Amino acid sequence: IVFKSRNGAARTILRQAQTTCPAGIDKMQARILVLGDLDAVVDGFTITGGHWIGNNANGAQTYYGSSVRIETPGGSLINCRVVGNSIGNNQLGGIYISSRDALVSNCFVRANNTTGGNSNYPALYAEGGLITHSDISCNTNSTTANGQGIGARLQGYACMSHCTLTNNVYKNKGGQTDAAALSVGSTLTTVDNCLIANNRSETDSGKCSGLYLTAGKVIHCTITGNSTKSSTCSGIWCQSGSNEVEIRGCIVSGNKAGAPDQADWHLGNTPSKLTVVRSMAPYGFTGANTISGCLTATAVFEDAANGNYVLSLASDGRDCCPSS
Repeated sequence: IVFKSRNGAARTILRQAQTTCPAGIDKMQARILVLGDLDAVVDGFTITGGHWIGNNANGAQTYYGSSVRIETPGGSLINCRVVGNSIGNNQLGGIYISSRDALVSNCFVRANNTTGGNSNYPALYAEGGLITHSDISCNTNSTTANGQGIGARLQGYACMSHCTLTNNVYKNKGGQTDAAALSVGSTLTTVDNCLIANNRSETDSGKCSGLYLTAGKVIHCTITGNSTKSSTCSGIWCQSGSNEVEIRGCIVSGNKAGAPDQADWHLGNTPSKLTVVRSMAPYGFTGANTISGCLTATAVFEDAANGNYVLSLASDGRDCCPSS
């Protein structure tokens, strides 16, 4: 089952016109697409105007996903632009994936936002599937309650490969540690060859605008240029505890926070299974259980201002950390 546009995403739009609840109704489902078949493919659309506001008092996950929901057994979203969607009270994700066999490929997930309290991860929330070769950028969390995240959350069987997460903004004043562009929370999750750059938290309470890591593997990723007004960490905040975490071949450099020695790397608790291999950070990876072949150095990129994050010939780490 293939639903494909004739003229591509730039000219073919799937839109939800109604964006507010009618009078007297406190819940509104305005999702654009639901995929729930392994052979279901949606190819080449702009998906916009998806909106969900509701109390979700019973916690039913069928409410999650304001624009696209991919359910078990799966489905594929390819060559699409998911833009201008919003989530409200207690909701998760502009795109919500519950299927282990879902695919999101070559998509732009941009300019999605939160509009209600406790809204989390305005771009994408995945409990399974593969997100690959996609751009997750310019999303915003601006609620005033305890909303988390400014980009994507991966848990369960979800994995991400060759993606960029840039210029996402956290304006929430709820005091969450997880204000990250990418949050990873499963030992089954692998993130590889991704760029996490220039994301920011604009509140004192929103920490870690880059990568919030409680479990999983992060391989050959570059995390740079992220910033927070908080004193602690905008690069990687690791809160793994007894969970297994592996960081391999990564560049974590040039992030900004109130305390420079905490800007790139911070441990939120005492880990027991944290391994860092052939990676680079200006102040190292203090507290890791196993550290092998790492450099304490600052990365020098070819042209970061114009999006070229290949290590320059003048930089340390060229033999240690493959650039994303």
